Amino acid sequence: MTDPKALAAGDCLCWVDGEGFYYNGEHKGAVSAGDKRLCYLNTWVVIWPDKLYYNISTDAFGSLEASASAEGVAFRSLAAPGGISDSANSLTLPGLDLESLFRAGDGLTIEGCTVHQENDLTLVVREVEGDTLYFYDDSFTLDTQLYYEVGASGLSAGYYNVVWEKEYYTFTVPTRMSQGDRLYYRGGTDMLAVIGGSETTVTVVAGAAGEETISFQNETWLDYQEEGVVTVSRTVPDLEYLCQCDNRLWGVMGQGVYCSYLGDPRVWNNFDGTAPCCWSVEVGSGGPFTGACAYGGYPILFKENHIYRVYGSKPSAFQLLDTETLGCEAGSSRSFAVVGQTLYYKSPAGFAAYAGSVPALIDQPLGPARREDAVAGTDGRKYYVTCRQGEDWSLYVYDTQLDLWHREDDTQAMDFAWCAGELYFLAADGSIWQTGRVREQQGTPEGEVGSSCEFADFYSGGVERQGVNRLYFRVQVGGTLSLYVSYDGGDWQLVGTVSESPRAIKTLHLIPRRCDSFRVKLEGVGSWKLWGMSRESYTGSVR
Repeated sequence: MTDPKALAAGDCLCWVDGEGFYYNGEHKGAVSAGDKRLCYLNTWVVIWPDKLYYNISTDAFGSLEASASAEGVAFRSLAAPGGISDSANSLTLPGLDLESLFRAGDGLTIEGCTVHQENDLTLVVREVEGDTLYFYDDSFTLDTQLYYEVGASGLSAGYYNVVWEKEYYTFTVPTRMSQGDRLYYRGGTDMLAVIGGSETTVTVVAGAAGEETISFQNETWLDYQEEGVVTVSRTVPDLEYLCQCDNRLWGVMGQGVYCSYLGDPRVWNNFDGTAPCCWSVEVGSGGPFTGACAYGGYPILFKENHIYRVYGSKPSAFQLLDTETLGCEAGSSRSFAVVGQTLYYKSPAGFAAYAGSVPALIDQPLGPARREDAVAGTDGRKYYVTCRQGEDWSLYVYDTQLDLWHREDDTQAMDFAWCAGELYFLAADGSIWQTGRVREQQGTPEGEVGSSCEFADFYSGGVERQGVNRLYFRVQVGGTLSLYVSYDGGDWQLVGTVSESPRAIKTLHLIPRRCDSFRVKLEGVGSWKLWGMSRESYTGSVR
């Protein structure tokens, strides 16, 4: 790659190079510049923070969010004719194809209402048909809903009782109503008479027995239209960290924890109370979130000094449990890797192992130096992690079965991915490497590399006079191997070198000179094994 940003894997590798997203080596769409995070949700690959997606099954690339705006937006009720309602359940954006943008189950946000600002809501759409969205009944407030048009006989000025929804009202018409004039019902206690093109508000009072009654049998439904531009949008929260767990995307933003609709990363505002719906909650602890991952079948959210676990199988049963302990260090949100039943990550105090209770530090052999910006992966047995110490990068490998740390080289990995039984990582120079327990070799193998093993200081171990006659190292060498010694912290001195002997086991000898302590180091190129080491020592007299 020329400008590597992210790497992930499902059935095959996908990555972001510069401003392009690639799946299995094919360019699928454009992304913005900057760092990226890729996350899988069944057949979806989500690209963050752009809020883009690639659907593997449909080969579609697009935005998780959608928006539509129009003027002359109409709110309409589908109540049975003859009934009075001050609310509506449908919204029409004239001239737009809403079926290409939204679908049933989307949580949509409506903005821009000026006549009835209370209609600026977030609602779950029940049906999409052409340019009309249908919601639950009584979702919107209406201005004028019904009107009665005067018949050919007309109406004389005077007092009338109006039968509407089995309630009697008396209204006053100040002048004669002619054919074509309209009497509107606006809700509450007001009616609006349109007489000869002019509008007159008519006050409605309770009717008296015996007064003439007009029964409104031929009402006409009138849409309520908003002024200006109204926008309908499907939004996604600006999550800072996210992960996939239990067929949902989980993420954190500010002090909030959010999860998407079951199986659909586009829907985050459907709170209709069903099992697949979305869920969110805010936490009370201070400080920002620093990471998110899935572990043990549950989402785990991290701050530097808190670990939050979400339990439950559906939104109505979700519970957030907080433990104040070593969390994830800021800047190391990609250091999570599960090996066996243990979650490994970089905490503010060092690399930690978490098995569900209290994390334990595991990096004592690496020393007290501060390491930052960790990125990790695993091949199922070893924990591979790159981190920065000052300006220098290192790739460390922790063998979880042998409890051993090794430093490999100065590689900086940007992402790790497990694909088809192989571990891959994306290096900062744009190359993709296959590492770990390689089963099916791909690409060009790395050549022979240098390695070393340095032992701690050898001391006499007692107050009496002691000495070392010699040290024996039994080795098997596939390349070359050299033995070095340092006395009392001095410079390294070459003792001897063994050339290639892939089958034979050879012995290296070291006869130390007089000193308080000494240290030995083995350096090799290519493969080599240390089968054993022994020391001959003697004890002198007390004088």
